[in-house]
Amino acid sequence: MLKEFAQVVRAECVLNQYFFSFYDIPDLIVKKKYQRTNYEHIMKLLGKVKKLYLGQKSLIVPDKPLD
Repeated sequence: MLKEFAQVVRAECVLNQYFFSFYDIPDLIVKKKYQRTNYEHIMKLLGKVKKLYLGQKSLIVPDKPLD
């Protein structure tokens, strides 16, 4: 399920090689009609991904501080 979700995110939310939109993901979850248990797994995974993503983004774009 997570592999399928990652493929969907890559296809629908990637903006370019380094950036994608976290804001589109909740809409994507609703649109694809994931079950509640899958949603909970997705949200845990997204928390980890977001933390890693923001760390990498701070290295790529050092002049924009992160909260």
